[in-house]
Amino acid sequence: MPEQFISQLAADSYRFIQNTVLNPLEWREFDALFATYANRRCHSYTAYIDSLPLLACQAAGGGSEDAFPVAAAWILHIMGGRILDDLADNQGKESIWQQNGRSTALSYSLFALGAANTALSYIQKERAYRDISQKFNQALALAAKGQQEPIHSAASSIEDYFKVIAAKTGIVFALGAWAGGYVAMSEPLLPESDLKACQALYNYGLNTGMMLQIVDDCTDLAEDLVRGEWTLPVFYALAQVGDECKSALLADLRSARGQHPDQIQEVVAQIKELGSLTWSLQVAGAYQKRALAALDQFPTKNRTHLVAYVSQQNSESTL
Repeated sequence: MPEQFISQLAADSYRFIQNTVLNPLEWREFDALFATYANRRCHSYTAYIDSLPLLACQAAGGGSEDAFPVAAAWILHIMGGRILDDLADNQGKESIWQQNGRSTALSYSLFALGAANTALSYIQKERAYRDISQKFNQALALAAKGQQEPIHSAASSIEDYFKVIAAKTGIVFALGAWAGGYVAMSEPLLPESDLKACQALYNYGLNTGMMLQIVDDCTDLAEDLVRGEWTLPVFYALAQVGDECKSALLADLRSARGQHPDQIQEVVAQIKELGSLTWSLQVAGAYQKRALAALDQFPTKNRTHLVAYVSQQNSESTL
């Protein structure tokens, strides 16, 4: 569970979305859907994710109220993206947004993305609104592109994996942290110190997003193989074996697609025995250290919650 401060911060963002962004759009069915979605996230560690722009704004010396439009857009972008991701992967059939069918779920996702752009229009600073809107939409485009570039063949590599997760997750988190800091800065000309602070928050978000994706991929190894998705542990394992063993491992990986996770435990065990999870989590730990280093320039009291979030997500006890 997140600490009370984070839960309250997330709840304030959800209230801004409900009262300021959604009410004028008058889709009560979506309002109910969002209320359920927000209630679940508010009481889990995803509240840290939803609060990222607000925490970044505070780290940069701003007030939470300055960043509510950014946080609202961030939350709605994540929600819309999750729905589209489920539809594209044919997953989440039991989710709250697919209870009325795929076509309704598609409408929900488009509505959420439209509401996200509406939320950005409440940014009071003209330059911040223009620049943040541009980068939000660019990130959305890159994430959509990344979704259509799955890596599940022997021709792919560790380098390909990093490029894909940077587009799908790393840059998205970088944007959330950067935008929260950017909206706190002065206008119309940003001093060099403000630009450095924004870049530091971008670096924090990028490295945090990369870390989280790698940890998730280690946790969801079996489920990803069933979906035909190859992630960092798989590519590391393929790099460790000779040509003869590699052919056999490739055959096992391809046959895992469409199976039940319980039916592919042998290939999962083989990947683990090659040290793939240990190595991958060490890589995640390296991203974690970079994220923490990016916060060094901020006062300790301003960065406390950003440090806590990235620290707890890659502890050995948690994993």
